[in-house]
Amino acid sequence: MAITGLTTICNGSSTALTGTGAVTYAWSTGSTATTVTVAPTTNAGYTVTGTDANNCVASATKTVTVNPLPGVAVNATASTICAGTPVTLTGSGAVTYVWSTGSTATAITVAPTASAGYTVTGTDANSCSKASVKAITVNSLPAVSISGSSTICKGNTATLTASGAVSYVWSSGPTTTAITVAPTSSAGYTVTGTDANSCSNVATTTVTVNPLPDITTGLAGVVITANQSGATYQWLNCNTGNSPIAGATGQTYTATANGSYAVKVTLGGCSDTSSCVSINVVGVDENVNNSSVVIYPNPNTGIFTIATEGKGYELNICNFLGEKILSQQIQGEKIEINLSNQPDGIYFLEVKTDKGTAIQKVSIQK
Repeated sequence: MAITGLTTICNGSSTALTGTGAVTYAWSTGSTATTVTVAPTTNAGYTVTGTDANNCVASATKTVTVNPLPGVAVNATASTICAGTPVTLTGSGAVTYVWSTGSTATAITVAPTASAGYTVTGTDANSCSKASVKAITVNSLPAVSISGSSTICKGNTATLTASGAVSYVWSSGPTTTAITVAPTSSAGYTVTGTDANSCSNVATTTVTVNPLPDITTGLAGVVITANQSGATYQWLNCNTGNSPIAGATGQTYTATANGSYAVKVTLGGCSDTSSCVSINVVGVDENVNNSSVVIYPNPNTGIFTIATEGKGYELNICNFLGEKILSQQIQGEKIEINLSNQPDGIYFLEVKTDKGTAIQKVSIQK
């Protein structure tokens, strides 16, 4: 009479014990089957009494040893994290490990973006296994954003305001919700926002700086020219508080009265105003500053004579748009000028003598 079967098991497992050498069996568990399945939680003995065909009776006893399960546990560097933050999970209490991620390392590092549970199954030297689960709570990152002016003119400021978090740190240093910046060239600004869960996220914006237009002017006679081309213009009367001059929106302005004038130039959405330019030669037909310059004939067909009291003077001639068409030295007391290739119109002669500057109008009529 004998008992066969696995006699060493892990707690929570079962084993099948089979009686041999008889015809009928009576187990200490009360079963009369040839084989019984048992699942003891501690070491236990099992006896079977067998009767053969001759009604002879014999007994056999077998002890089943129960090994405890390993005390498997999972330790985590953090049980609550911000989305995307790495956390290390370490198994303990066993000899070998298998994680739900597939890893067989003792420790794994994960960076979940949503709350999740991680399971490790540990096996000890007796081949007994137990599983342990670690839940990781994941807090979402704050939706940080920046609002404010993205394009400014050079010399202006932009106010940038962060939102979506509780506290902020800007790349430029401030820890306020809003900052005022005045970049001289296009620049990027980053803010890091942190919420009530200590989770942080970043937002970036670029402030584009448009250059100011060229606001210098040129003066020829009564014609003022804004040096910035391709812009929009508004001429102003400085004598009346820089009030706009109706209809004066070209690149040049011809003064109709003595006074002081400026221009507001706008280019690419940026505007600036020039310095005021004084004009006091409107209607001048005679020499000024007591210099003696005579032009004849006037009007003419483009050919005329300039007579002065001396020589070595500087002569400049500009058309009505302020464009210089002639510049030369006067070598004698008389000089003949030929502008017959110029269109009809009013021209301005500027003669710089030792007594001052003379400005006169010349009318060409063909």
